Amino acid sequence: MRRRNALFSAPPPIAFHLTLHAHADRPLFRCRGLAWTLLAGLASERRTEAACLLPDRLEWLLLGPGEPRGLAADFRRVSARRARRLGHVGAIWEGTDLVRPLRSQGALRGVVAWIAELPSAVGVVGTAEEYAYRVRRVSSPANTSMPRRVTAGSAAV
Repeated sequence: MRRRNALFSAPPPIAFHLTLHAHADRPLFRCRGLAWTLLAGLASERRTEAACLLPDRLEWLLLGPGEPRGLAADFRRVSARRARRLGHVGAIWEGTDLVRPLRSQGALRGVVAWIAELPSAVGVVGTAEEYAYRVRRVSSPANTSMPRRVTAGSAAV
């Protein structure tokens, strides 16, 4: 009897955690107009479960098994266009994204909690609730077809 290859026996991903870095990790997103424009784009994407727009990067959690690289490329392109309209010049995003597939509900819950606490963990604000540039849809990780609503922090940086 042949053994199955472990690569093919892994469960399919239920979500993807993406990290998009600002070009040269420059703090471009201190511009409120750009930050709010990008945040609105993230919130309008139906697959977004959580996102946090930090000055030097974007942490983004997308639900569903579909490969997110095309969506990330579209987001980079649209946000660069919006940044140029607001007067930013030069590259906005690095050319590569970090994409991590999540295959369990535990991993999904862990990333949602990590993204929620990230602004205070990196020292941008004292508590995560003070940070406005984040999106978190409230849903049951076990049933992603439930209605979701967007919540945001209460103050801007």
